[in-house]
Amino acid sequence: MKRKPKPLVLYSTNTWLAYAISERFYRGIHYVWCSPHAGPSSVPSHDATVPPSSSPLEIYRLLSQEVVRGDRHSALIQQNRAGILSGAQSRR
Repeated sequence: MKRKPKPLVLYSTNTWLAYAISERFYRGIHYVWCSPHAGPSSVPSHDATVPPSSSPLEIYRLLSQEVVRGDRHSALIQQNRAGILSGAQSRR
């Protein structure tokens, strides 16, 4: 008897602002980077192909820490803002 393949689950992290802009100005089309693994620790070390800088789990943790600390000069949040503005300008 053939085993039924497990469904593919993809993980991603996106800010609420990027989501809201996509809903309103991109007709609900969302451009995101996805990974088949939530983070590097979710797979055996020999299979880890997701570096921490591209890990949805690590991105979430870092953004969450910046928000909780109230860091008004966060480089990570500034980079996210710059990406959102760049996308908005290209759509304009």
